[in-house]
Amino acid sequence: MISGFLRRRNSLTLFLGLLTFSVLLQACASSGSGGGHNPPLVITVIVSPASATVQTGATQTFSATVSNAANTGVIWQVNGVTGGDAAHGTISAGGMFTAPAVLPNPVTVTVTAIS
Repeated sequence: MISGFLRRRNSLTLFLGLLTFSVLLQACASSGSGGGHNPPLVITVIVSPASATVQTGATQTFSATVSNAANTGVIWQVNGVTGGDAAHGTISAGGMFTAPAVLPNPVTVTVTAIS
């Protein structure tokens, strides 16, 4: 019972934001008659793994797949802070999350990839 309690105290559960952006692109009118109109593109960002439990001070690598965008780069956030912070964990530009040394309150943090 005590070991189960300690195990829970030393782990951090991450919920990852699946972030979807709708991008409306306006077609350029052609110089001739009957200019075209492109339908809106939906850019999706899928984070993998979708959730993880990370021990305090440990790391977890995340990846993001961006669809329907020329630029497939993402900006990583932890609880809405780009790159995270010492209290909730940090995340590198490459998606390497490092859990904080002390559990935050609440113990759940959200990792988000933004395109």
